[in-house]
Amino acid sequence: MAKAKAKKEKQPKQKKQSSDENFLLLHGEKFLFGVFVVLAVWLMTRGSGLTPFTLTPDQVRDAATRAENNIRNSKVELKDVDGDLNVYNYLDYASLIKSSLRADAYETDNRWEQSLFPEKILRPEIRPLPVENLRAVACVGAIRYAKTSVATGVASQSVEDRGEHWITVTGLIPIADQMKEYNDLLGRSEYTDPNRDVPKYLFYEIYRGVADESGNTVWSERPIDLNQVYAEEIDQWAGFGLDPVSAEYSVPLYSPDSPSLTMECPPLVNKSFGSEVTNLPNIPLLSETQKEELADQMSEMKKQEDETKKGNTRNFNSVLNTSIFSQQGGNTRQRNGGGAAPLGMPNMFPAQPQNVMRGGAVGAKVTKVNYYLFRFFDFDVEDGRTYQYKVKLYLANPNYGLDVNLVEDGNSVLTPTVVSAESKPSNPVSLGSESRILVESIEAGRLGQEPKIVISSVYFNTEDAKESLDEGEKVVLGQVANFMNKDHKPINLGGTMTYTTSADSGKKKPEKVDHLSNICILDADGGEKISGSELRSSARLLVLEPSGLLTFHNESEDRAELRPYQMANPGR
Repeated sequence: MAKAKAKKEKQPKQKKQSSDENFLLLHGEKFLFGVFVVLAVWLMTRGSGLTPFTLTPDQVRDAATRAENNIRNSKVELKDVDGDLNVYNYLDYASLIKSSLRADAYETDNRWEQSLFPEKILRPEIRPLPVENLRAVACVGAIRYAKTSVATGVASQSVEDRGEHWITVTGLIPIADQMKEYNDLLGRSEYTDPNRDVPKYLFYEIYRGVADESGNTVWSERPIDLNQVYAEEIDQWAGFGLDPVSAEYSVPLYSPDSPSLTMECPPLVNKSFGSEVTNLPNIPLLSETQKEELADQMSEMKKQEDETKKGNTRNFNSVLNTSIFSQQGGNTRQRNGGGAAPLGMPNMFPAQPQNVMRGGAVGAKVTKVNYYLFRFFDFDVEDGRTYQYKVKLYLANPNYGLDVNLVEDGNSVLTPTVVSAESKPSNPVSLGSESRILVESIEAGRLGQEPKIVISSVYFNTEDAKESLDEGEKVVLGQVANFMNKDHKPINLGGTMTYTTSADSGKKKPEKVDHLSNICILDADGGEKISGSELRSSARLLVLEPSGLLTFHNESEDRAELRPYQMANPGR
């Protein structure tokens, strides 16, 4: 029993020793790591050379006070500072913190609760938008002029048809965007006026540039004299030609002293105007049915224009110095070319814009069309020269004559008109010869073969002021499209100025003429057959004009222009 008891007493002592050994085995690594960290910190401190921090709190407070006084009393001379360095005085800014914060530094236009109606502003200055997509096209044809003759002491009126070359310039006036700007800016103003706050086009300047020997365009310092253009050309016409563009795209005239920004079409003989007098695709052409319905108004238009010309001396520049807002209900002299009547029929100058309401804010005004058509006919051009054009627009100044307290800029009330920036230059264009080519068809050649090109040549005879057609001419790349000794059979394409004489019907044998276009055929692309059909893709023809210009002929466009000639060709 005594032995058993001794064993029981020794057993716990053995368990305690085993537990201490396990503790050292389990945690000995942690003790060693701790000793290593302490040793590393001590070595780093000794190696850095740092002195022990022994300052008392009072000493730290005294050091901070001396540093603050030193900064406050230090002055940095400007010569010691880089001139390009913008040094902000933070001491002045910090002084605000000790006193109070300025509320205006944190003001903003953004509100947590927006007002139901926008805040009213002073009237800003309006800048007219420039003309877009300015195009120039060389044209040739017969224009009918009025001719006055005196026989036996009695003056009589007759007409004379002249073969003319001219350049038609067209562009897009962004009326919808301009109206939106008026609504956005003037519609929010403290003072609004429905008569003033709409775009009113009064005048334009068109500049002509001529290419020099090096190919650079030399621009004239002065714009084309519009008074001279009307005196020498428009006032001499025997009426006006049928305008194939709907009147809603014409710029309305708001002043009797303004030139038409959509110039009237000349009285073209034996031919109708087409895409050259508009700006496709933004401004389309009338259908043939619409043209026939409107043609009956030509005689009435001619009578009214004759009345307008009597005793009328034009001075378009006067509109730049006169406010039209003082003319409302005053002078209502009629002039041809206004956009409110079809075909440029004479109309009363509108006191209110011809706009319609289409939703939006109360009082907002919009237009029926996105663009007005800008159009100008330039007859003062010469063969062998290359021309370009630029345009500026003048609008009535909606702020003219108002109290300066109503506008942002007081100077904006001093001028009757505001002017746009110059448009981008038009494409270069040169007068062609009496003969021009139109593409009939282009078929792409097989591998290694040239394309098959068929063209027509339209010849204009300046002597009798009539055109004839030479069809089905096959040409190859590198060929000059000149065709000799062809029959001159004048083609009557109809139109409002069509006429025939007994002398015309008496001709039996057509005279022979030479179709000399001097146009070189350079290249062609497209015309491939569309798989599964007899149709071919549209093709283009690259040619070199006699003036040196490289131009493209689009097959689909040329065929549309050629179709009236083919239908009227007596030789078919």
